[in-house]
Amino acid sequence: MNKLSLLCLALPILTAFPDSYADDLYSRSSWAHLAGDQKASQIGDSLIVIVYQAAEARNTSENSAERRTDLNVNFGKPQVEDYDRVGAGSRFTGQGEFRRTESFTTQISVDIIAILPTGAYIIEGRQVMKVNGESSEIAIRGKIRPEDISPENTIISTRISDAEINYQGQGFVSRAAKPGIVQSLLNRLGLL
Repeated sequence: MNKLSLLCLALPILTAFPDSYADDLYSRSSWAHLAGDQKASQIGDSLIVIVYQAAEARNTSENSAERRTDLNVNFGKPQVEDYDRVGAGSRFTGQGEFRRTESFTTQISVDIIAILPTGAYIIEGRQVMKVNGESSEIAIRGKIRPEDISPENTIISTRISDAEINYQGQGFVSRAAKPGIVQSLLNRLGLL
C-alpha cells in the first residue's frame, strides 16, 4: 500500500473523533503558574504571614517637693529680744521607672476573604496549638497590598495595614506568670 491509500483509510477514522488540542491539557489562564511562582490573588487563596512584632515602652518619672513653715512667737517681755521659734517642714522626693519589652515571632497561614475596589486584600487566619497542657491561639486580620506579597507567597506582618494580631495562651506557664492573690492585693494597696 502506498502512502496515499493509508491516508485515505485513516481520514475517516480521524474525523470520527471530536477535535482535541494540546491546550485542553491546561487552562490558558493558569499557564503562568506552571512557569512561575503562584501568589495568592483570589478570594479563598492562602498565603503565609511572617509575624515579627517588637515593642518597647518606657516611662520615667521624678517628683520633688519641699515645704517649710516657720513661726516666730514673743512671750512676755517686749524689751527683750527673746523669741521662741517653732518650725515645721516636710520634704518628698520620688522616682519611678516603668520599662516593658516584648517580641513575638511566628508564621501563620491566612486566607484572602475579600478584595476591595482598590485591589487590596482583606486577610484573616487563626491557628490553635496545644502542647503539653499549654494552649496558645494566634489570630490575624488586616489589609494587604498584592505587590507586598513575596514570590514565595509570604508577607511580613509589618506590611499589614489595620492589623489585628491577637495572641493568647493558657496553661501552667501562663498561670505561673500571673501574680498570686496576695501579691495582687498588696499591689492594689500600694504596698509593693
